[in-house]
Amino acid sequence: MTSQVNPPGPSFSGRSGALDTARETLSKPVVLALFIVCATQPYGLALGPLLIGPYRLILALVGPVLLIQWLSGRYGRMQIPDFLILGYATWILVALAANGQFNRVVEWGGSQFIDTFFAYLLGRASIRTKQDFYFFARVLLWVLLFLMPFAVLESAAGIVILIRLAEAIPLVEAFGIVTLEYPPRLGLLRAQTGSVHPILYGVLCSMGFSFGLLGLAHAPGKPGFGKRLIMTSGSYVGTFFSLSSGAFAAVGVQGILMLWNWALSKWKARWKVLGWGFVVAYIIVDFVAARPPALVFGRLISFSGSTAWNRYMIWQFGSAEVMRNPIFGMGIFSDWARAPWMPASIDNQWLQQAMRFGLVGIGLLMGAYIYILYRLIRIDFSNNPEMDAIRKAFVFTLIALLISYGTVAAWHIQWSLLLFLLGATVWIFSSPPEAHGAEPGEQDGAGQDGARQDGDGRRRSTQHTRGDDGPKYSRFPTKKREETPKSRPKRR
Repeated sequence: MTSQVNPPGPSFSGRSGALDTARETLSKPVVLALFIVCATQPYGLALGPLLIGPYRLILALVGPVLLIQWLSGRYGRMQIPDFLILGYATWILVALAANGQFNRVVEWGGSQFIDTFFAYLLGRASIRTKQDFYFFARVLLWVLLFLMPFAVLESAAGIVILIRLAEAIPLVEAFGIVTLEYPPRLGLLRAQTGSVHPILYGVLCSMGFSFGLLGLAHAPGKPGFGKRLIMTSGSYVGTFFSLSSGAFAAVGVQGILMLWNWALSKWKARWKVLGWGFVVAYIIVDFVAARPPALVFGRLISFSGSTAWNRYMIWQFGSAEVMRNPIFGMGIFSDWARAPWMPASIDNQWLQQAMRFGLVGIGLLMGAYIYILYRLIRIDFSNNPEMDAIRKAFVFTLIALLISYGTVAAWHIQWSLLLFLLGATVWIFSSPPEAHGAEPGEQDGAGQDGARQDGDGRRRSTQHTRGDDGPKYSRFPTKKREETPKSRPKRR
C-alpha cells in the first residue's frame, strides 16, 4: 500500500523497483494482520480528548494513502460498489448536518467515515489475489483460535482475563465486562473475550466458518477436511460460547449452504430450488401460522420467545420511525418512539442505519451489498475449482452476515470487518474468470489460462495463437507475410 516512485535514470531503476516490490510485499500483509489482530485488543487508546480503538487508528493512518491509490487506479478500475460505499459514508455526514447535529459531524461522523470507507478500501487493497485471501483467512482463523481458550474460561468459570489485563495498561480505557452481567444460558455465561459485547464476539467468530472449511480447501498443501475442521474450531467453538442467537444463525446458515452445495454438487439447479423452496415455505407459514412469518422464523433462531417478540416489535416501531424521517433519518438519537416496556437498544443493524441516516443511507449501503452478492453469484468458475471455493466462501459468509446483522446491532471492529469483507470481494468479479488461473511458477511460469503475471499484477499471455493479424494477445500485430513463389500454395 505504498506508492511506487521510480527515480529517473537507468542506474536507479532496478534498485528502486526492488525496494518498491519489497515495500508492496511487506506493507499489505503487515497492515492486514495488524487490523485483524486488533479484534483481540479490548480497550480504546486515550489520545488527548479522543478515545480511539486500535483498529480505527490503523485505518486512520493508512486510509489517506489507500484513498489516493484508489483514485489513481492502483486497485484496478473503479467499481459501482466503490461509489455506493463512498456515497453511504458521505451521506452519514450530510444526515448529521441535516439533523442539526453539527457538533457530531467532525468527531463522530469522521470516525464513521473511517470505519466504513477506509475499511472497505483496505479490503480492496489488501486482497487482490487468491494468495492474499489465503493469508487473510489463516490470520483470521489464528486470531479466533487464540481467543478460544479465553472464551471457554469466561463462559464456564466466569474468569475474565483479556479485559482484566487491559485494565492494568496505562493510557487506555478497557472495555466493560459484560459477560458477568447476563444470566446464564444453557448453564453457561456469555463470553466476550476481546470484544465490546458477547454478541460482537459471536459475530466475529462466525466470519471465519466458511473461509476455513471451504475457502481453504485448495490452499497450498491442500489441507484435508479434518485439518480444516481443526483450523476452524476457533470459529464454531467461539460462536457457541458467545451464546448469541445472531451468531448461531450466521454459522447455521453457512453450514446449511455448504452442506447443500456438497450434497447436490452435480445438480446445477440446486440454488434455484433452494431459493424457491424458501419462498414457498414463507408463503405456507404466512397462510397457516397465526403469527407473522418473520416472528415464526425469528423464534427458530432465538433462545426465547420473548427475544423473538422483542425483535419483531423493534422492527414494527423502528420502521415507523424510518417512514417519519425517510430522507435524512434521525441522526444520532438517544430515544425513539416505542412501547414503554421495550428497551432502547435496536437489535437490527440494518434498521438502525435506516433510522439514523434515512432510506437514502441504507439504500446506498444495501445497494453495494446486494450488487456485490449478485456479481459473486453470477460469475462462473466451473472450470476453476480453487476460485469457485473462494467465491462460494465469500457468498455464504455475506449471506449469513446479511441475516445475522438483521438480529443484532454491530459496532467497533466487527462493523469495519464487514465493510472490509465487501471490499475484499471486488477482485473476484472485476476481472474475467480466465484471469484467475495458476500463479507464476506453475506450469513453467504460465497460469491455467496460459498467462504470466507482471509485478504490477497485469497478466500477459504465453499462448500465442496466430491469426491473420499476428499473435492473439499481442499488443503489436504483425504484418501479413507477402506470398512468394516458394511459399505460394500450389494450385491443382
